[in-house]
Amino acid sequence: HDDGYLEVIGFTMTSLAALQVGGHGERLTQCREVVLTTSKAIPVQVDGEPCKLAASRIRIALRNQATMVQKAKRRSAAPLHSDQQPVPEQLRIQVSRVSMHDYEALHYDKEQLKEASVPLGTVVVPGDSDLELCRAHIERLQQEPDGAGAKSPTCQKLSPKWCFLDATTASRFYRIDRAQEHLNYVTEIAQDEIYILDPELLGASARPDLPTPTSPLPTSPCSPTPRSLQGDAAPPQGEELIEAAKRNDFCKLQELHRAGGDLMHRDEQSRTLLHHAVSTGSKDVVRYLLDHAPPEILDAVEENGETCLHQAAALGQRTICHYIVEAGASLMKTDQQGDTPRQRAEKAQDTELAAYLENRQHYQMIQREDQETAV
Repeated sequence: HDDGYLEVIGFTMTSLAALQVGGHGERLTQCREVVLTTSKAIPVQVDGEPCKLAASRIRIALRNQATMVQKAKRRSAAPLHSDQQPVPEQLRIQVSRVSMHDYEALHYDKEQLKEASVPLGTVVVPGDSDLELCRAHIERLQQEPDGAGAKSPTCQKLSPKWCFLDATTASRFYRIDRAQEHLNYVTEIAQDEIYILDPELLGASARPDLPTPTSPLPTSPCSPTPRSLQGDAAPPQGEELIEAAKRNDFCKLQELHRAGGDLMHRDEQSRTLLHHAVSTGSKDVVRYLLDHAPPEILDAVEENGETCLHQAAALGQRTICHYIVEAGASLMKTDQQGDTPRQRAEKAQDTELAAYLENRQHYQMIQREDQETAV
């Protein structure tokens, strides 16, 4: 109704979340002009583009009306249009998972990636389920001793870092951020089969034609150093650790660490072991350092102000970037040129990696703002 007034609607955190399930805010008043005064920088969207707005005075006034295209609701309670198919009460969907190695190599080829996927089991979900609800069903697959998950050809459990893959809306697969799962319905990303990306899925178990070990996987492929050889020897020098990281010698690095080596050692250019591991592309060494080194290593900078994430982004190492981001590295730190990791990925012309880092950076900003508000 064009009465020349603006509607002012108020939301609590609860009612804002309830929008996804048909909730609504509280109508406060009508007015011809709104003035918002902020006292600190906050994340905002301007014409759909996210940015961080400094403390400012924002004036909002009615200019005109525009015709909008509204997406039809997929909920079963919504009225159906003549050309819209009814949503089934239940969906029975096959779940298959993809390793990070296969995803990086084949994500531009849907058919090959589907062939490389590993069946995990079958889930039955309501027809109007979003991905958050579907996630809960998938995670229960391997917890059911007599369920579909027990028949999975791989005994390796899902890692806590898995995410959904959209296999229908584009010409290739792409990842769906976990923070956006409540915005996507199962029927929007899958038909008869849903695909998930498990970054910790082992290559050996990712091929059904290869034998799966019946014994538990060892914690590392390296043999432990005998205690009799360790004795009371002096801790290894930092140069030995750096050399092991440079040579991608995972076993040697692990041996030196067990002998008392300092994983926070730096070379003359202030480069950490993690910097060297990233430069050689050693995923095993990177994961070992992330698991065993102090968290300060994530945002440690070398002489030119680069963190290990800057370096990985510039080299287009998507898997390593994923490991470092999930470990908690800052995506907002800048190097001496003022570039964030996302901007380094853009300069390397890796648009998909840049989009992933931008998404995680935006999510990190929101989390930080929430923490400041809570304090």
